Amino acid sequence: YDVEDKVKGLIALPDVSSTQTSPDTEFLLIGCDGIFEKMTTKEAGQVVRRRLRASGDPKDAAEALVRMAERSTGSDNLSAIVVLFKRPEAAER
Repeated sequence: YDVEDKVKGLIALPDVSSTQTSPDTEFLLIGCDGIFEKMTTKEAGQVVRRRLRASGDPKDAAEALVRMAERSTGSDNLSAIVVLFKRPEAAER
């Protein structure tokens, strides 16, 4: 195969940001562009936070986010990683 043909259309310029964590930081969400094709970062964070409140399992939260993105019928690949720093407290009722 020709290497140049294999990567046509691939853009390797990630969106990167830097921030400080604090004692209140609950989790870090890393997702590919397919996750955010039909969902805002706020919506993705809400999905993850709800799942972490329910299960406390970052793998479960990442899988829930990917399942939600699958239902939006986007056209890109889907992958997500959730790093748990502190389990979100249950919502007050």
